[in-house]
Amino acid sequence: MAAFATACLAQNVTLPPLPKSPPPAPPPKVYPAGSIEGAKTPDAIPDDKAYEVFFATRLVPANASAQDQQRQVQKLARAKLNAADIAAVQAVLEKFRSDRENLNAKRAAFVAAGASAHLNDLEALDQQFGGLIGTTRKALQAKLSPAGMAQLHQHVMAMKAHVTIINGPYKEPKQ
Repeated sequence: MAAFATACLAQNVTLPPLPKSPPPAPPPKVYPAGSIEGAKTPDAIPDDKAYEVFFATRLVPANASAQDQQRQVQKLARAKLNAADIAAVQAVLEKFRSDRENLNAKRAAFVAAGASAHLNDLEALDQQFGGLIGTTRKALQAKLSPAGMAQLHQHVMAMKAHVTIINGPYKEPKQ
């Protein structure tokens, strides 16, 4: 072997680097009992939860830059929507953003005033937020073309594989 290496050096031949061993895999995530991992059981993720994740990950701020708006269009295009359906989704998302901000402002006011005194109000806000998801889904159905709604629904359902609903507190595993 040494003679071969010496011959290679003498002829100015470089050998390929030795393959590096792969880094150790991170420890698996262990979720509390009752959690739902969409990667394992996507059908166990409720449709409304998948739509909630879709809405939250496709929003842009009220004062969105042109770059933010372009990024939103690119994300929406992944659902294979046409330009008219993308514009319709953007309009529905804008309404969702505004309504969600109003609910969040009410929640912040209740918490600042002392959440325990307003527990019923906070529960009512949670119900309103759940209703907002349903209302937004209905708005999408009303504004998108039938083909666009079918494409969007298929896209959102595929997102379930990337959703985990954690039951209780979660702590990252130690590495």
